[in-house]
Amino acid sequence: PNGEGNRDGHSHNYSCNYGIEGPTSDTSILADRRRHRLNLLTTLLVSQGTPMLLGGDEFGNSQQGNNNAYAQDNETGWLDWSMHDKDPEFTRLVRELVWLRRNTPLLRLREYVHGTLQTEHGEIVIKWLRPDGLEMSAQDWGAAHSFSVAITEQKDGGDTSGVAILFNNVEKKTDFALLRDLDWTLAFASDAEALLGKRAASLPPRTIAVLLASA
Repeated sequence: PNGEGNRDGHSHNYSCNYGIEGPTSDTSILADRRRHRLNLLTTLLVSQGTPMLLGGDEFGNSQQGNNNAYAQDNETGWLDWSMHDKDPEFTRLVRELVWLRRNTPLLRLREYVHGTLQTEHGEIVIKWLRPDGLEMSAQDWGAAHSFSVAITEQKDGGDTSGVAILFNNVEKKTDFALLRDLDWTLAFASDAEALLGKRAASLPPRTIAVLLASA
């Protein structure tokens, strides 16, 4: 109808159904999809800038896969509030992410940081790291599926704080070396089996974790 012959949109499909298209009763697929949703929301809420949540994201509303339902006044675009009652724990985890963002200033920087940012009271440093703790190279960016970003702030008085976001985007457990000279705590993980040691963290497959630190 618009005269474009359906050529006005792209044909790339970046979705992942984990083997079955549409609704399923397979518990393993449902668990994978749930973790995927939580990973996406974690990525959003620990990103710099203003997070844009769509109503229903907090309990898994999907519009049945339709990403262009603005003109449909029907069940495709309506919110099914019963989904919240089916998994209230998911909404609680999203609330926890919102709280974490609100209470972690390093996740809400007012200026873009590339390398080092001098501030009125000290400096902020951002580092993109491989799981072994080495800084990522240009080649790593083209091949890496697991990496972390560490943001640290050192104030003139000597106080140091930090946040590290660990991304394990492979189908196996991955260990991440942590920045030394900081005491890290596990603030959030999209999989309850994520483990934190003194110098390393171990993440299950397809998991994101957020660590907080102080000197």
